[in-house]
Parts: sequence; structure tokens; C-alpha cells
Amino acid sequence: MKKEDTDKLWLTTLSECNEVQRRMLAGVRAIEIGRGGLLHVCELTGMSHHTVIKGMREVRNTKRQQTTRLRKEGGGRKKIVDKNPNVKKAIERILEENTAGDPMSKLKWTNKST
Repeated sequence: MKKEDTDKLWLTTLSECNEVQRRMLAGVRAIEIGRGGLLHVCELTGMSHHTVIKGMREVRNTKRQQTTRLRKEGGGRKKIVDKNPNVKKAIERILEENTAGDPMSKLKWTNKST
């Protein structure tokens, strides 16, 4: 099988993977090729060399733990209430006179317009 045909098959497989699988598969391919493999994989996939190097490290790491998560826990935007606990009280104070609903229930509604 020609190298171009192998690359096409490999790219087809790569397109079906999630981001962790893509990174690790690119790392395996770069290791498999050997010298010049990193550059070849980067040019072929359009991935950053940092991403491919990270994939190579992950493949070589035998102590890694199996996980179903794609990303590290704790990532993403933090809740506004966590950053500024007074924001909830301020919003309630603004909407207080325009809020209706059962005081014993958490369900309330407002008629305040923007």
C-alpha cells in the first residue's frame, strides 16, 4: 500500500475520533514514523506541534489512569455567585416589588421589563 493511501485511511479514522483520541492517534503516528514524523503529522492534520507532542507523551506514559472524561475536572467558567456572592441578593432586591408567586414555593415570576 502506498504512503498516500495509508495517510488517507489514517485521516479518515482520525476524523471519527474525539479530541483525546485524535491527539493520541497523532502521537502514535508520529512515533511510528520516527524522524520527521512530528512534522509530517502536523502538516498532514493541521494540528499544532504542541498537540502532537502532548499526544506522544500521553502514549508513552504507562502510569496514566483510564478515564471517560475528555477534559480535566474543574474547567470552564465559574458561576457568578461563586465569584461575587452579593449578586444574588442585589438581583432579588431589584426585582422584589415586581415579583409574584407563592412565598412558600421556589417558583416565582416577574413582570419587570429590560
